[in-house]
Amino acid sequence: MLAAFFSDAYIAGKEYYGICIDVWSGGCVYEELLRGGVLFPGRDTNHQLKLIVDTLGTPCDDELKDTAANARIEGTQSTPSGFRSILRYASVESVALIKRILVYRPKLRLCNMVLLMDPFFDDLFEPGKRR
Repeated sequence: MLAAFFSDAYIAGKEYYGICIDVWSGGCVYEELLRGGVLFPGRDTNHQLKLIVDTLGTPCDDELKDTAANARIEGTQSTPSGFRSILRYASVESVALIKRILVYRPKLRLCNMVLLMDPFFDDLFEPGKRR
């Protein structure tokens, strides 16, 4: 896996993480397909973490506890630029999906069946629809 898809928790050195870290990576891959380039193209892990904070904003204390990124983000204050600024040509639905996947707290990240039940995928499960 390319480092460009590593989540904030992985970059920060968190030892345990669940399946939602893979959802983060999948969100980065999906976003790369939308924009034709890497979402967080950091020169190194610290720079990549800075790009994540620049996009998502400075995490609150609870988010820092969940991500174990406290030491690397401490003292950094950033107003989020948001995904719309980097996904100019993506649909509103695509940006909304990415915003629900790429969140600091893994417990709040769309994952498993909740991800598949997101309105973004409604067309896939429409009864009688030919694909």
